[in-house]
Amino acid sequence: MQSVLRDDSNSMDATNHLVSVARKAQVLLQQQHEIERQVDQRWEITNAAPAWIGQQISAVQIDSWGRFPFCLARLVDQGNRQKLLVFGKNSCDERQNFAALEHEVRVIICGCVGDMMVCWT
Repeated sequence: MQSVLRDDSNSMDATNHLVSVARKAQVLLQQQHEIERQVDQRWEITNAAPAWIGQQISAVQIDSWGRFPFCLARLVDQGNRQKLLVFGKNSCDERQNFAALEHEVRVIICGCVGDMMVCWT
């Protein structure tokens, strides 16, 4: 009867390879845990910051057909965060586009805390 544990170079090579793979897996697992820790930290920092209305407004809102005037506005908060907004509708002239964008921003601001300023460009 042959022993299951053979003492030849092939089985030692296989064992050494298996140990090497296990060590690499352990290192990868530690790296994954570190990445997850960093992601959790960034998430906590992001959630701790006050909500910004600029995240709720689409940067570009234009009709997908036709030629029409549009408006370009810069949304700025007290923390100097900025976002450019482009707004245009086929059925509106330039003045109506400004009014529609301003109305949309005001509707969203009413549900948010903090002062906002819209600079018409």
